[in-house]
Amino acid sequence: MYSSQQKISILKSLDNILKSEGFAQAPQLQNFLKFVVHKTLENKTSEIKGYTIGVDALGRNADFDPHTDPSVRVMAGRLRQSLKNYYSEKDKENSGNFLNPQIHMPKGSYVPVFKFDDNAAGQTVQNTPPAQYSPSNKLTKLLIFSAAALLIITLGLVYYRSIPENTNNPSLPIKTDVINLGTARISISLRANEDPVPQWFSSDEALAGLVTAFSRFKEFEIHQVPWDNTRIPLRTGTGNTLADYHFSVLITRAGISPDVRAFAKLTRQSDKAIIWSDLINIPKPSEPVGLDASRISGRNIAPLLSPYGVIYGDIINRKQVPPRLECINRFYSYFAAETIDKYAKARNCLEQAIDSGTASSSLHAMLAFLYVENYRKQIPGYESDALSKADEVARKAITLNPKNARAHQAQFGIFKIRGHREQATAAALKAIELNPFDSDIIGDFAAYLVSIGEFEKAAPILDKAILLNASKPVWLEFYIFLLAEFTGKFEEADIVAERLNAELSPLAALAIVLSAQRNGNTIQAEKAYISLVRQEPDFAIEPGKALMRRGFDQQLVETISVTLDTVKSTLPTPAPMD
Repeated sequence: MYSSQQKISILKSLDNILKSEGFAQAPQLQNFLKFVVHKTLENKTSEIKGYTIGVDALGRNADFDPHTDPSVRVMAGRLRQSLKNYYSEKDKENSGNFLNPQIHMPKGSYVPVFKFDDNAAGQTVQNTPPAQYSPSNKLTKLLIFSAAALLIITLGLVYYRSIPENTNNPSLPIKTDVINLGTARISISLRANEDPVPQWFSSDEALAGLVTAFSRFKEFEIHQVPWDNTRIPLRTGTGNTLADYHFSVLITRAGISPDVRAFAKLTRQSDKAIIWSDLINIPKPSEPVGLDASRISGRNIAPLLSPYGVIYGDIINRKQVPPRLECINRFYSYFAAETIDKYAKARNCLEQAIDSGTASSSLHAMLAFLYVENYRKQIPGYESDALSKADEVARKAITLNPKNARAHQAQFGIFKIRGHREQATAAALKAIELNPFDSDIIGDFAAYLVSIGEFEKAAPILDKAILLNASKPVWLEFYIFLLAEFTGKFEEADIVAERLNAELSPLAALAIVLSAQRNGNTIQAEKAYISLVRQEPDFAIEPGKALMRRGFDQQLVETISVTLDTVKSTLPTPAPMD
């Protein structure tokens, strides 16, 4: 159906989409799109069905039923909107370009179509999809009503939120309830169905374990609510309101087995969109000590609540967020694509919130991370040594909430840069003790062990971080690459390097330089090197210091620096420093 040139063009478009800001932190969207595109290119559109997408692309269990579980349809809606946003943000710069066709997924089908330039390719390539779901008139009316309601909500948010995009002074509308700034509100409810669940299972204990697991993530405000009333009380005691997100769990029997099933879903309350759902099997405990509900819950909610997880991905990908979440939006938007402009917006937002008197430990911890980032990257226009400021803010975060794992993680970052290994390890272990389900903290500690050459200790901790949350940020991908690179697993290292985009992060560029130079690909190594020094000029001037500011061991610093100096020497002219 497709020529080899068309396939290459389509795959290039797919790669550009997956690396874009709207998809980079959304692994389920990535998996969905990759699955349907590859199946189409293989002429296997008959295999593109709700069940196969749910199981093969989204990781659902083999007993997944797309007729009762709407997660695939919901994800398809998100995918269509994300593709629309992608091409809208590109301002159609790739439209009509044969070398970069557009990828769309029409409503009513999961089979993608590819829009080529009419002059160069002849026509839009449209596949004849297999029979999919066909919305009923009732559902159509419901969708129309929902769309109208969403429009009203969106217009209301546009009217309510007025935040200038001036990089030099991005003002933040400070609310009187300053302690609540930077906190996403989540309501939680659990219900067992009418069929009695096995006697060994206690719904009360399960709900308590769920709330305990959620509460370890101090960036969220947790409210236990009745199943039929998901509204939460306002802090002022003057009424109630919708949470930002609602997490619900329906408990049922697992057929004739003694096990229990939990159907969990996360709903964005502003438009009632289901942004995540899963069917979890809870086996009957083999030991008399009973069910460890908190640990089971923690493992399953980690991909939702950890940084770079589902909720944070949803916040940074939304066009409108509540004003109190604006700093979170800007903070994680920076780490999704590390530009000076985004750094300025995130830092100004956090500094303004803290200057206004917020008692949020999490916002203080975030600002400490940004100060550390400034020290690591020597960002132009800011102080060259921000570690003292980072230390001050991190200590304040711990004082405000000694049980905030993120605050201890911020302090850990300062200790490791200063070379205080015992204190760094103690701070990291304290953070993990406070929240053993946070994949970001666990991954950060594993990355540190890699950077000081403790490869054997790092490997199982890194695996645990990935197990808790397969959505890996760029910096974690870099340390996954580095572990493979320095333990001789070059094939694994190259696979990671191929996934990275040198323009999104200096660490991504560094990984590509190391991989390409080892493989003798001088052109790719030089291109990635130029991208690296554009983002962090110190890698061209004093690469050793740039690495030491990230806490690297001297031996690794010397090894990496030799490679960078070799690539630099092959350039005909000095690398651009702007």
